[in-house]
Amino acid sequence: AMMDVASPSKRPLQKFQFAMKTLTDMLDGFCIPEPFFSEMITVQVRHLMEAARNPELPMLDLQDVLSSLEGRISSRLLTSIRDTLHDYSQSESVVFPYDKITSLMDTHALSITKHTDRERFLLDTQNIISLIQRYRGGAHGLQRDVLVQHLTRYRDVEEKFSVGSFDKCLDTLREQNRDTLDTVVQCVMAHHKVAARNILVSSLLECIPRYQMEVTGELKAVLESLAELASPGTTRVALLARTTLIQALQPPYEAVYHRVQETLAEVDLSQQEALKELVVSPSPIFDVLVDCLFNANSRVARNALEVYIRRSYLAYKLTSLEVKDVHPKLKLVEFQFTLPSSHPNIVRRSMSGSSLKLSASSNLSLSSLEETFCSPLSSPQREQSSGALPHVGPLPHATIAQAVSSSKLKSTSDASVQSHPPHDLPLKGCDRTGVMA
Repeated sequence: AMMDVASPSKRPLQKFQFAMKTLTDMLDGFCIPEPFFSEMITVQVRHLMEAARNPELPMLDLQDVLSSLEGRISSRLLTSIRDTLHDYSQSESVVFPYDKITSLMDTHALSITKHTDRERFLLDTQNIISLIQRYRGGAHGLQRDVLVQHLTRYRDVEEKFSVGSFDKCLDTLREQNRDTLDTVVQCVMAHHKVAARNILVSSLLECIPRYQMEVTGELKAVLESLAELASPGTTRVALLARTTLIQALQPPYEAVYHRVQETLAEVDLSQQEALKELVVSPSPIFDVLVDCLFNANSRVARNALEVYIRRSYLAYKLTSLEVKDVHPKLKLVEFQFTLPSSHPNIVRRSMSGSSLKLSASSNLSLSSLEETFCSPLSSPQREQSSGALPHVGPLPHATIAQAVSSSKLKSTSDASVQSHPPHDLPLKGCDRTGVMA
């Protein structure tokens, strides 16, 4: 039987409050059995993030607070704030009028002459001030705040059990809370459900890249503290927090793609040394290079293929490399390299006289690559040709055979194409195929 895990109300404020309360209870150790627990996490985390992005949420929350202040603050001020909320609801603006509401409250506070009345007014309106501060960062700011709140709740418990055995940590916790044993019981109860709580925290951490949250300030600090957790039960969360921090330091894919594309487009045949910066770049750019292989600009595709090969074979010594246009849909790069003397798979025989079989038929096979070695050399050498196709099948056999022949590689009638590169060439996606000979 499926369990109803949805919010009892479809209104954004009620969905937000219900999701916050449900996730808080889970972090406190009140976890239902599987498979209902994981299902509830998925639903409530989604509801929490969706409600936080709803532009009506601040208005509905403030209306709820104003209802509780009826009769305790000036009716004129309440009317002014409600008129402001009405104007906001009728406008197309997505920016909540925080500044205008704050100005109304400051003006009214200055009009109160009696000191005790002013203090009472400031105390009564503290909830409004807190609400304005909560929503001032907009939808993205609210998402970060609720995420930090839940991650901090998890960290505060697991930090107490992160060093030493459970008995030692429990003794320390009891010593620190002699007068508040309820705190000890709550911490132990939450820690006892660490496996279930890890599922929830992992789901929350996955929201950071999904909703493109900026990892700065409090969010960065709590991620760093999660990454430092050392107990066996928190290994999964610590690893995911560390991975999230590393990903946050990387620039967006679009920015990297445009930077690499501009560099590849500016380099011509007389400026090949300029590609060295991309070849030795410490940033992971293989995924960007693969997309550049199919760029409409011929120079970008040519240079991307060269950088891809040089970067893939960075541990070897390339003795020659030449990129050729053998077909409008195919660029072929022929290169030779030598293995270092310490290479574990060294074969001290040359490639001269070898027969390589290659074709571009509709039924591709990986099994027809053959090599015949002869005459030993003092320095092991390899010769290879690589290319990039948007998909497999459109090129005729004659085109590939001609390409292989022009690349000083022997072609036979029963040759085949290798539809993916060797293990050290991380081309991605089955729809983008590297032709390797």
